[in-house]
Amino acid sequence: MKKLLCLCLVILLLAGCSNSSDEQQTPPDSEQSSSDGPVQKEIIIGRNYDATTLDVHEISGDDSYLIMNLMGEGLTRNDDGFVSPGAAESWDVSDDGTEYVFYIREDARWGDGQPLTAHDFAYSFLRMLDPDAAHYAADSAFIFKNGEKYFNGEASAEDVGVKVEDEYTLRVTLENPSLEALYTLARYPFFPVRQDVVEQHGVSYGSDASMVVTNGPYNLVEWSREDRLVLEKNEEYWNRDAISLSRIINKVGITEDTAVDMLLAGELDIYEFLSQDKFSPLSDAGFHTMSFVSGYQFAHMNAAGSSETARPFMENVNFRRAINYAVNREGITLSVYPGAEPATRLTAPTTPGVEGLFNEEYPYEAWPAAGDPEKARECLNLALDELGATLDDVPELSLLCYESQGSMLVMQAIQDMLLSTLGIQSSIDPQPIQQMQDKARRGEWDLWWGGRDMGALDWASTSAVALIYDSDDTTLNNSYQNPHYTELYRQLLVADTMQQRKDLLFEMEKELCENPGSVLVGWRTTWSVQNPRVTGALVCNDKMNYTYADVVS
Repeated sequence: MKKLLCLCLVILLLAGCSNSSDEQQTPPDSEQSSSDGPVQKEIIIGRNYDATTLDVHEISGDDSYLIMNLMGEGLTRNDDGFVSPGAAESWDVSDDGTEYVFYIREDARWGDGQPLTAHDFAYSFLRMLDPDAAHYAADSAFIFKNGEKYFNGEASAEDVGVKVEDEYTLRVTLENPSLEALYTLARYPFFPVRQDVVEQHGVSYGSDASMVVTNGPYNLVEWSREDRLVLEKNEEYWNRDAISLSRIINKVGITEDTAVDMLLAGELDIYEFLSQDKFSPLSDAGFHTMSFVSGYQFAHMNAAGSSETARPFMENVNFRRAINYAVNREGITLSVYPGAEPATRLTAPTTPGVEGLFNEEYPYEAWPAAGDPEKARECLNLALDELGATLDDVPELSLLCYESQGSMLVMQAIQDMLLSTLGIQSSIDPQPIQQMQDKARRGEWDLWWGGRDMGALDWASTSAVALIYDSDDTTLNNSYQNPHYTELYRQLLVADTMQQRKDLLFEMEKELCENPGSVLVGWRTTWSVQNPRVTGALVCNDKMNYTYADVVS
């Protein structure tokens, strides 16, 4: 076996002091001190909406995972786009890349001080696959040998490639060799959960601060629904010396307009904006800004349709192509998401290729940024001919979205484009976040507006959740079927070299552009606007990481 010995990544941050307390705001240049101990440092982050659950196997959106990423830790970490040791201090890899032996740190602890062992990870990975529980993240664990078979009732738990060698040694066998296994194992579904706590709370696990225990840099000490989540430094964390903050307060229900006023008033330290024009007063006031391409904005197309009447149209390739060509991405991004880049293909401008950027190594334009009305009508007429139908037979389509202003504006724009270009009627169905997710899972939509984050390597990464279509995968509940794409995807998973992977990715991209399952509108840019006293925040692929943040006077 090849031995990979990894030095612990230690990030040294400037010492400093906080500007505020959640209970009583203090002047921006003041310090919080205590005669009994060191200066207590905290930051207040504004967030749009509350977490829904902190059960890592049920998390389905960034409302929860952004909090969990501060609380938990997998065998590995991905803090700045590169894998580093996490709960495992080192690992061995077999020559064929299918077997990993992880050596758990003997000083790793849960937030309440109990030892963290290989048994905890083994329990967690098997729980994720439990066929009786049907956890949301179950398919993530299909990377383990026989994981999918166990989930489908075709194998036992003992057959899964997760074995405890001893208290601090875990052997993991993958279904296929992977160029990204260590990135995948750093993701939140692979954070450990503790058996006694899970069994104590049952289905309520992760629904309250008292019903979850984690092993990462911060512990959750308060969760006031629709108000705030308060995290405190985990003094039991093995790398606690790298953690400078005493508390991170996450205030929820904060809109972009409200955030500007709160930041100027010293009531927030950080807010992440999707609209560049919103925070210009903050730039003038000296706030710092970090921007990054954070993900995709898209309208999924439900190939099964929202009803039996809609099904034959939505499952028709030319009908979906017509919708895809009818959308003016340039118009949507300019009017609703200023600063976002309209998409003319599926790969983001920042996607890495073999040696440089993918889009430079594999040039391609699948559709014009402003749409192609003539091509859209041509595809619609082909679809109607294939179905033996007329335009009058097309039912009113259901456009599902989150009840935010931006989401509804996008759907209004798509609604107008469908009507003006194709003559297709539609209705908008805005919902609160949880209800939207529930309706999406039940397939009660024809187009569903949302965004997804990009993976560590590319959009076909198994550590991503964006635009992956597998004929055997029902995660997205859009009933998309494309056997040729699925075969290319399976070849990609076992590619031996990055060149092979990227060649296959390009073939997959062209296949999805000709047989679309989504209307990819553009690349979402996020701007993290920070009080200038905040230091140490990192851009990690498609999100901000505040784990190692600090505050200075």
